Amino acid sequence: MSDAESERVLVVAPYGRDGEASVHILRQSGLDAQRFDDLEKACESARAGAGALVVAEEAMILPHFAPLARLLDGQPPWSDLPLVVLSREREEESASPPPRELQRFNVTILERPLAVRTLVAAVQVALRARRRQYEVRSLLEQRGALALREKEARMRAESASRAKDDFL
Repeated sequence: MSDAESERVLVVAPYGRDGEASVHILRQSGLDAQRFDDLEKACESARAGAGALVVAEEAMILPHFAPLARLLDGQPPWSDLPLVVLSREREEESASPPPRELQRFNVTILERPLAVRTLVAAVQVALRARRRQYEVRSLLEQRGALALREKEARMRAESASRAKDDFL
């Protein structure tokens, strides 16, 4: 996966101008944003690499939520793809926590209407977190490669020791 793919922000907003506006705002801030009308297509694209998903709440209505749940559940142990949910405006008394299905994932909920800088800041924070995850993945891969080389060296040393014992 290239660095560019790991920095992509996938925006899912099936109705209205939310998607266009969000992509425009993010691109003006120097971020690589792509718009999707469909959550399933965005999830397919995310499998190739993504820094964050920005999803309008109305795109997550069942049964459309299933591809997102499969994507998030299928992540490797080092991965925790950030999800920024653009929530509908609610009365303060009726504000509710994220749906139970989302509570175990890396979710930020932003209530609309929202300020431009709030959206940009939330996405920038999500991308920083994602970069750290990729750094952890790289460290784990390096550690695995070192462990493999150590195992191979140990096997060569044991083989040499057995050969010496056989010779003696």
